[in-house]
Amino acid sequence: ASDVYKRQSENNAPLVIALDVSKTMEQGDVQPSRLLRAKQKVIELLELRGDSKTALIAFAGSAHVVMPITNDREMIRHFLDALSEKIMPVSGKLPETILPLANKLLASSSVPGTVLLIGDGATNNTVTSFNDFFATQSAQLIVWGIGQSATAEQGINAQDEFITDVIPMQLEQLKALSSESDGRLVLMSNDNSDVKRLSLIHISEPTRPLYI
Repeated sequence: ASDVYKRQSENNAPLVIALDVSKTMEQGDVQPSRLLRAKQKVIELLELRGDSKTALIAFAGSAHVVMPITNDREMIRHFLDALSEKIMPVSGKLPETILPLANKLLASSSVPGTVLLIGDGATNNTVTSFNDFFATQSAQLIVWGIGQSATAEQGINAQDEFITDVIPMQLEQLKALSSESDGRLVLMSNDNSDVKRLSLIHISEPTRPLYI
């Protein structure tokens, strides 16, 4: 009976996906681009989750609800496809602008939900804002980082101008963002191991600082 209750809780726990669509997400260190790869990964995750409660937020210099909480993953896929930096009213990269929107989306749930932040960077203010938010929330944070980090790029041939011109993923900032909010950090992989790990996270359970 406990397993049945646990499964029902997981199905009822909402997942709020917040996708970075800012300019740096158009870079091609991850093929075909960070943003297009992130969209592919989101679709894979939606398929694994099935008809579970999911919402979608897009952010750059401001954040906007693309799809409120729904069980219709095909609807999310439809709106996901059209997202880009060009349709955002404010340029920049301010992940903290998602927090008021996520708060409203999660407020209607009777079980703790999850905020899944997908992107390539953050600021000190982002870390502080997320820390303050999740300190008073039962929801958990998962940061899904995408892109080559500066450390990874040190081993790449300097003659490769395409790669050396890329702004690296801010790995240290993303680590700080997840750890300060007692969340988890997952780095996008070339295969689907990252998606499988995310799908196995019990989103209705409390989290502990973890770097996957």
